[in-house]
Amino acid sequence: MREIKSKLAKFSPFFQSAVVVLIASLFVMSVVYAATTIGSDITTAGLLTVTGRATTTSATTTNYLMVGDSLTVPDGFDYDADLTVSDDVLVGGTVTTTAALWVGTGVANNLNLAGGDLYVQGNAEFDSLAYFSTATITSATTTNYLMVGDSLTVPDGFDYDADLTVSDDVLVGGTVTTTAALWVGTGVADSLNLAGGDLYVQDDVEVDGDVVVSGSSFDLASATATVTPGIFSRDETTGTSTVSIGDITTGAVKKQVGCLELAANDGAYYSCFINVGTSALVCYAGRCN
Repeated sequence: MREIKSKLAKFSPFFQSAVVVLIASLFVMSVVYAATTIGSDITTAGLLTVTGRATTTSATTTNYLMVGDSLTVPDGFDYDADLTVSDDVLVGGTVTTTAALWVGTGVANNLNLAGGDLYVQGNAEFDSLAYFSTATITSATTTNYLMVGDSLTVPDGFDYDADLTVSDDVLVGGTVTTTAALWVGTGVADSLNLAGGDLYVQDDVEVDGDVVVSGSSFDLASATATVTPGIFSRDETTGTSTVSIGDITTGAVKKQVGCLELAANDGAYYSCFINVGTSALVCYAGRCN
């Protein structure tokens, strides 16, 4: 230091002062570059740019906070106490919002994005359960089963493979179509394989219109079919119980003769039909042909 002062003594006082200020400035700048500690507030009317990493115990802003600038903010972003992040966000705790969670850059058409709404522009995947108090959708697709309600016991044969269960009523405004079977009740079908258009009804069936059977037989798989009245009318005034066998088309007589076939306990069949000429009932051993 003495050597520096002796060398500076050879120059004018003004030059000496300038050199001292320069040396001091370089020293301060080197210290500032290494580390800076500010014990009070910083107020700036312009931008504060940090090219490195900023660490803070708390941060408060009276306006918006933008992390990164390589993004386009969506419509509705008003820069009033909002936060934008141009890349990923990792939260180690719970994400809580008193208004809404908005995923994507689309526009919510059915939500007001308030009161706890969730808007997702693209697809949503849930690897666990999703609970809805009310669900309104324009279309729904599932690769597995769909269960509406849980207060029911599924019957035997329900394999949870693309099946649908509903614990309460189902109202269908159009046609119910199935390529396999319609299963009404929780019983077990003994005579059907529940495929190819089968219908299984565990209990009674009431039909207000006609019943047309296109198959080859009408099978009553019941042990009490011979002792219980099976065809009757509940109208006690003008009702009649009618069984029509055969069919006649208006304008042309079709060869669909009505024939009654009875199975006897000797293992043989006996058949009866009306003789057209005498209107008599003709019966013979054998099956209707």
